[in-house]
Amino acid sequence: MSIIRKEGYNLIHTAKFYIEIEEIELGLLCRKFKEHVTMLAKKIDSNFKGITTTITNRFNQWWIFINIDFIEILGKSDITKKDNNEIIKKINQYLFSIFGENDKELTLIRIDYRLDAVVENSEHRSLLIKLYKKSIEHYGFKKKYDQFDTTVYFNSKSIQVIVYDKECERTAHLKDIKPYEEDVLRFEVRLTNRHLNYMKKACGLPKKLEYYLDNNFWLKYMKLNLLPAFFNGSFYKINIATKIIEQSSFKERDKTRLREFLCDISKHGFERLKVLTVTTSNGNHKIKYSKYLIKKFIKMLEVLDINPLLIPKNYKLNLGKRKCIKNPFSHL
Repeated sequence: MSIIRKEGYNLIHTAKFYIEIEEIELGLLCRKFKEHVTMLAKKIDSNFKGITTTITNRFNQWWIFINIDFIEILGKSDITKKDNNEIIKKINQYLFSIFGENDKELTLIRIDYRLDAVVENSEHRSLLIKLYKKSIEHYGFKKKYDQFDTTVYFNSKSIQVIVYDKECERTAHLKDIKPYEEDVLRFEVRLTNRHLNYMKKACGLPKKLEYYLDNNFWLKYMKLNLLPAFFNGSFYKINIATKIIEQSSFKERDKTRLREFLCDISKHGFERLKVLTVTTSNGNHKIKYSKYLIKKFIKMLEVLDINPLLIPKNYKLNLGKRKCIKNPFSHL
């Protein structure tokens, strides 16, 4: 069985901000750092680890864009609300090094929440990605993109969801695998500027990092975005799932239909499941699974800790004593 070594909050991965500056301020910065504007960002970044600065002119306005990798600036991967003060301190040090004593504030335009699930068996990680590709094609305004071998996306203009094998991603980019990236299946929920603008307008939430450095926010966004796409429950083959269903206290009719539901998902996939028809006694055709029925069966499977995405019955894989792969985010 795959083992999740750590089940704490990973909270945040990266964030992007901007600052507007006047041309006279830019000139002062060039003189301060003794660099031309084209090399100024590189000179600033040389003093900091995990921060990437971009300086650009758009519509006759100078902008400083700042990307921050919080794992890099803190030097650790397990980031929680307890690290908030240190994060703010690091950002203030960055701002002070550029502007000195000033009242500059960063405006948040993107934040990436993350969950790093340690799945020690590489074959299990590979299979999980394959199973996620069989999931629903879209939910809400998000559409699935699964053309990459080790990555699955669900994208919208406001929020993006991604799951990928971190080791494979590092290897593909010819980069060393860091200790905290070993055996990791990474789940990310990316909040774009459009969503942050919506939260500001609809909820009065300022576009400031400190308002989003909260475990409750992390948990809310993970649940709302991961569970509809990848579902709760451990991953089984149909024979083991059938045994669990048969041993449940559900009505016999529900047991039969629940097993049939699993088989239909494996055979047809989620999208075709929604339009699957059956012939009635009078010869008419009707939709086999209504939205209500699909939701009902998924909830029943959740109670039994069965993920609706089954491991193919002829798939050769060591599944351990429990004959399953534990859900990587079962602790949410």
